[in-house]
Amino acid sequence: MKALRTRQRIERVALELFDRDGYDNVSARQVAAAAGETERTFFRHFATKLEPLMGNPDQRIEYFTDLLRQQPLHLDPLEAVLATIAHEEAEYPPTPEDLMRRRIVLATPSLLPEIQAVERASERGFVEWLAERTGRSVDDFEIAVVASILVVTRRNVFEAWSSSGGSETLLSLSRRALATLDLHLDPATAGDAAGQEGDQGAGRDGDASDDVVG
Repeated sequence: MKALRTRQRIERVALELFDRDGYDNVSARQVAAAAGETERTFFRHFATKLEPLMGNPDQRIEYFTDLLRQQPLHLDPLEAVLATIAHEEAEYPPTPEDLMRRRIVLATPSLLPEIQAVERASERGFVEWLAERTGRSVDDFEIAVVASILVVTRRNVFEAWSSSGGSETLLSLSRRALATLDLHLDPATAGDAAGQEGDQGAGRDGDASDDVVG
């Protein structure tokens, strides 16, 4: 219990310093000192200076993807995403610290590589879920496009939420954002695959004819 309280205190102090002075201008040693701890204690609780800010992104993505998989199959993908966000927001209501984290990230260009890595992992999670839900391949072009759109939409939602100071809920912003999209992913069928092969064959025949005529 004491270890948890120490970790939470260090994390809170880290966020306050990052927010006030800028993430790049604060060291782990400064965070530890401000929290009344040694640098060794800081690294006993956190692997890197980034961890108090970012937490465990892989764990969050896995949690969100698991929630997506639990959504009823009669929901279309966008409805399933909204239901998942509603569940997540109800189980883990956003806190002032979450707002602070978003504000710090948006104000720190040097964190872009880390953010991009998180978004790529999130996109892979969407791809796997969409492929499972539709019976399509994870290499399907339309699956990749929809997953990419969902990641960008989530990013815009979080940015709008942060900019507004949390005055509008993530669920409300997500509803507004997804309402602008018209994404349809029909389940894959054997006929679809055969049709695609036929189209490709016809395309090759057409190309050959064009070459002869030309």
